[in-house]
Amino acid sequence: MNKKNVLLINPPLHFDNDLPHSLDVSVPPLGLLYLASYINHYSNSLNASVIDIGAEKISLSETLKRIKKQKPFVIGLTSMTPQLQGTVELAKCLKKSFPKVKIFLGGPHISADPGFINRFRVFDYAITGEAEKTFLDSLKKLVSGKKIPRIQSSEVIDNLDSIPFPDKELIDRNKYFKRESMMFSRGCPYNCYYCS
Repeated sequence: MNKKNVLLINPPLHFDNDLPHSLDVSVPPLGLLYLASYINHYSNSLNASVIDIGAEKISLSETLKRIKKQKPFVIGLTSMTPQLQGTVELAKCLKKSFPKVKIFLGGPHISADPGFINRFRVFDYAITGEAEKTFLDSLKKLVSGKKIPRIQSSEVIDNLDSIPFPDKELIDRNKYFKRESMMFSRGCPYNCYYCS
């Protein structure tokens, strides 16, 4: 059985003449690694991989070549607020180069401002909050030809032990600081409107 490829990308802050501009804080994209590991652990029909454009210091054109080679049916982008320019730039290029590929947006910014995707029609779907289960369920529905909502709010994952450890083999660990990070808890129970 051929697995469908899901590509998760950590965009740079922005691109300067095809080159990524990112902060020099090379910390692995833990959220994407948890997401990819969850997909790879709980699905026999999907294969998730990760590209961290800033850490790998790859150009936009090189990124597009790698995407073409992987042939994903879905691309997931994460974005913190400082990455918005790079995320939108990348999504525009992805839509132009791969019009049939569905683009999901997740991460801290979209969780705080879900209406963001309505201002930029280059994103097909958005998931707010803890996306592991919701994203995998959405992917399975897309594979089976079912429709999904454009913006989805994910449920809080009460048992973090149900999420596999992040597979660090999905990234080149030499591109990052020599330290490890792990999540032992998530979020806050108070749901204040001003906090993501």
